Amino acid sequence: MKNNLTGGQNVLNGRQFGSASVRADNSNDLSQNKTILQGFEWFSPGTITSIEQDPDTGFVKDQSVSHWKHLTQLLPQFVDLGFASIWIPPACKATNPKDEGYGIYDLYDLGEFDTKGSTATKWGTKQELQDLCSEAQRFGVDVVFDAVLNHKAAPDGAEEGLAIRVNPKNRLKNLDTKPRMIEAWTKFNFDARQGRYSTMKYNNSHFSGVDWDCKQQEKSIFKFVGKRPDGTMKDWADDVGGSENGNYDFLMFADVDFGNDEVKQDVKRWARWLLDELPGIRGFRLDAAKHYSSRFQREFVDHVKSYADESAREFFFVGEYWMPDSKVLNAHIDKTFSGKVHMFDIKLLYNLHDISIGRLRDLRKVFVGSLASINPSRAVTFVTNHDTQETQSLASPIEPWFIPHAYALILLRSEGQPCVFWGDMYGTDGPQPRLPACGGRLVRLIKARQLFAYGKQYDDFSASQTSSSPFTQDKECIFWQRGWQSMTHGHIGLVVLASISWSWKKRRVNVGSQCAGQIWTDLMGWAWSGVLIDKHGFGDFPVGARSISVWTWQNAPGRDQVDDLVYPPEPDLVPDTDEVTEEVLPAELRT
Repeated sequence: MKNNLTGGQNVLNGRQFGSASVRADNSNDLSQNKTILQGFEWFSPGTITSIEQDPDTGFVKDQSVSHWKHLTQLLPQFVDLGFASIWIPPACKATNPKDEGYGIYDLYDLGEFDTKGSTATKWGTKQELQDLCSEAQRFGVDVVFDAVLNHKAAPDGAEEGLAIRVNPKNRLKNLDTKPRMIEAWTKFNFDARQGRYSTMKYNNSHFSGVDWDCKQQEKSIFKFVGKRPDGTMKDWADDVGGSENGNYDFLMFADVDFGNDEVKQDVKRWARWLLDELPGIRGFRLDAAKHYSSRFQREFVDHVKSYADESAREFFFVGEYWMPDSKVLNAHIDKTFSGKVHMFDIKLLYNLHDISIGRLRDLRKVFVGSLASINPSRAVTFVTNHDTQETQSLASPIEPWFIPHAYALILLRSEGQPCVFWGDMYGTDGPQPRLPACGGRLVRLIKARQLFAYGKQYDDFSASQTSSSPFTQDKECIFWQRGWQSMTHGHIGLVVLASISWSWKKRRVNVGSQCAGQIWTDLMGWAWSGVLIDKHGFGDFPVGARSISVWTWQNAPGRDQVDDLVYPPEPDLVPDTDEVTEEVLPAELRT
């Protein structure tokens, strides 16, 4: 399956994209509705076939480009849809040219040095990445860098070190009575770089553990023992998240020891270097945040914030801390980071998944226990990511029929900062490929967030947020509405209905007497006819079986930008002229 949203002339379903659309007035600050795009999926190819329309002939042609260049081509469309930031895949050199980047080898190689099978990473060269970041900065789009700091992989050699086996189910319990000498893959010399950018070389003193002994050809979890250079004893970090497996410091490969001062200084130095090399970087995703020192993460966040340009927007951090207990996440945000970071809303994802498979049959409970309900300003909400799609380790995919509901819930409400998954916009590859979600109309929900999802929020299922509240509404059909006052266009409202019922539903909603006489229509195009708002401001809004409908005034400013949006695009195969002359036809089509 191709991920072939057009580049070049930036044509999507007949519409020309060149710059971000601008609202007709300044009555609302659009920056409050920030939306993140996860700019990849697990099976994204490194080289992408992109469609480009020739500006002279109008013909469409294919071209092969790297992922970095493809994202650069798509920036005008991202801006037009309202994306404020792009989370890019791990950009550092990894184990091989096909590695997504999580099997990280060298922080300082962004696709510049010929090692591990190629100069470029899977996603492209350093120059192409720099071009992407520069263009993103020009468009006002923040780039969120995926920082993989917990471990290193594909070392340059093995060496002996003193270690002890631990119980995989409880790493605080030793399996050996005394340490033994093992041979571990822990030598990282970075020979291809030859000390450029950093002279730091890693050895077993910089790691806390591994899972393979070359000497005995034994797979187990080995914890290194002995003293660090500062005299402290090596051990697992005592401030990793939770108590899973006794201590969940070790995750994979060679586990980095953030109790080592040399390691901490090198990683901080790398962050400063990265911001200098890629000035468009305005955020970090902290990969595997549950698996390495929280104290160091706090140091890292403070260090980056102090180094980043203070005149720019707030530097963004989001932790991948896989924990469905939102109270734990919220405490971590407050106590560890003093509220300076965001966290992905894991509980909300599981709620969405459970509803989609029928495990949870009460739609009113969708936000119960979520981080968005506890700390909405620090929750990053999402429907899918590269780890939760089919076949992955944390697979909890949303059934296709419910994906429109899920995105309406994260995009058109006030809670949380939503992150849209690349695979839901453009489709996924891999062993279980998916077509673009929502019949290609996810882009309408994204655009509707940019244009209409403002103002005070009212819904008919807020009572379900506490278990003691009586449930008086329909558990299979919920609605909410938004409304804000435009300086030049009056009251602009939005009504969203979401139903998991097998029957069509209707809700009578008051959108305000100032809307009297207006005709509202469903911007998704899935609900029939229009709704006439009566003199008291009421309208009877329908929704189809197991569907959603998103209603607003048919003449609302910007409405025309939404109604024709759909992906995949349907570009013309011949120029848009009354007659096609021989001169503009390809040679093989000429008579």
